[in-house]
Amino acid sequence: MDDPTKLYAAYLNYYQLTQHRRVVAKKQEHFLSVVFSIAVAVLAVLFSAQILNSWRFKADAKDLVGQLLLPTALAADLSATVEPYTTNLIMNAGQEATINLTFINNSQISWPAGQVSLETGPFLKTFSKVEHKSWQSFFKVTTLTKEIKPKEKISVSFKIAGPEASIVGVIQENFQLVYNQQPIKGSLARVFIDANQSKPTFIQSSNNSTINTIKPTKTTANATTSTKAVEYITGYNKLGEKVQVIKGQYVPGISLTKPSDAAIATERARLAAIKSSSTSDQAFCIALSASERANQPQCQTNNSEAQTDPGIVEYSRKLAEEPLIRVGLFSSDQLQRITSDQPFDIYAANNLLVGSVPANTVVLVYYIRSTKQYGVIVNDNVYQTLNYLRFVSQANNDGVFQLPDYRNNPNWNANLNDNKFRRVMEYRYAAETDKIWWINELPIDSYLKGLAETSDASPLEFQKVLATAARTYALYHYYRGLDFGLTEASTKHANEHFHVDATYDQVYRGYNSEIRMPRLAQAVQETRGMIVTYNHELAITPYFSRSDGRTRSWNEVWGGGEKPWLVSVPVPEEKGKTLFGHGVGMSAQGALLMVADEGRNWQDVLKYFYTGTSLERAY
Repeated sequence: MDDPTKLYAAYLNYYQLTQHRRVVAKKQEHFLSVVFSIAVAVLAVLFSAQILNSWRFKADAKDLVGQLLLPTALAADLSATVEPYTTNLIMNAGQEATINLTFINNSQISWPAGQVSLETGPFLKTFSKVEHKSWQSFFKVTTLTKEIKPKEKISVSFKIAGPEASIVGVIQENFQLVYNQQPIKGSLARVFIDANQSKPTFIQSSNNSTINTIKPTKTTANATTSTKAVEYITGYNKLGEKVQVIKGQYVPGISLTKPSDAAIATERARLAAIKSSSTSDQAFCIALSASERANQPQCQTNNSEAQTDPGIVEYSRKLAEEPLIRVGLFSSDQLQRITSDQPFDIYAANNLLVGSVPANTVVLVYYIRSTKQYGVIVNDNVYQTLNYLRFVSQANNDGVFQLPDYRNNPNWNANLNDNKFRRVMEYRYAAETDKIWWINELPIDSYLKGLAETSDASPLEFQKVLATAARTYALYHYYRGLDFGLTEASTKHANEHFHVDATYDQVYRGYNSEIRMPRLAQAVQETRGMIVTYNHELAITPYFSRSDGRTRSWNEVWGGGEKPWLVSVPVPEEKGKTLFGHGVGMSAQGALLMVADEGRNWQDVLKYFYTGTSLERAY
């Protein structure tokens, strides 16, 4: 048997080893238990968090709908109008000016307080060349702090800074109302700034030429500049609405004193009566004044033709080709811009001033009354002359000019602007009337295609009636000018250098109207050169909107003796209606009814209203 001492020592060693292993095993078991418990706890936490997040996501989603989707939809429904739509300024670096805008809430809902801001445009967060230190940020001018209910007005005044000295020429800045990152429809206003332009000087050359080129002097950063702000005054239109104009600037139709309540009520009642009458029946050619034209775009021939007597011109001079007609578009004292879709030349009367101006080049045009000088700015070069300016397309009648600053919206669609015209544009001061006119010179049939005295929905045969009457009327004034030695005007507009105007003689809206009315263009083409004659002489052909069952004779309305082709004739189609217009010559609505309801052709209609006349070809 082995030594007992050694056996005990071996046993003790084995026992201790076994006990150690048990302790380690228990510790490992405890550790695993703890790890497992922790894992279970973590999983529980994660599972609970997932449930919680799912619930919160739904809540957040609802919140997002409330904060984003609904206001976006709301913004899409907001609309406004702004006055004035256009402001023109002359500013230098270092100056500041105050802009005053009035917004009308045309929405069905209120604009929330503190959530509508005035910002730069036309795009969101547009950098501005006239940012003022008072603005809230580089793009945000101010925030409307009060709620604006439907139909309510709010006036906003804010400052702009003169463009930095390195910017020379005319720039455009836009401002608009914004809600929830969405521009409010109809709220955009334009500000045109003639920036840092040195005052032009005229230098006459030794050969007495009136054509000169002057490089504009640019204001340097070190130059001393005036801090005098541009001064505005408040005027009123005939409805008593406030408008802002630059002090010393004449604006037709604007008075410095507000009309009386009675005068405003009378004007509103008159316009309402016109609008009601024009919507009760299809009416043509009826506007008698500028205010009436705001409610009814159609026109009659001039409501006083007495000065055109005798009303007939010799027609033995048949034209070898289609004549050019000169149309007085509008007069304006404002700086104007002109551009074209085709290359063009600029003339001082008959002398070439600037040749081959590239298509889409924007040219600034102005007239200085004190020195009687015309000026154009082309690519930073200033050209001056004592002669009127002509802009002639190198593409002839295919060239279309545009006047970006001319606002000429049809009353039925404020998004359209009829400011495009074919072939030749002329910028000319009329000393006798002290007006600066834009004149469009183009072939007479192209002029007729740009008339807007009916709609394209009218029957083609009726379009031929109007086209022939309008051609005859325009050619009468053309020939009458020739009879008195006038090569570029009628006797009626001799002092203003054109044959007919675009408003009171016949409503002419130019190239855009031509595109919108292909049926009228077809009627003009199919009646090319046709005119109304009396005893083989071209006869004036006045027309008007609607009769009361009969037309009036020339003498009945304007005196001066009878015109055999302009006598009173019955219009049974309009019996019981109200006379709308001067009543002499052809009733446009009566003519339409004869064509549409009775099937009469265009020749018969013209011969009925213009008694004893014939139809002949002038060119």
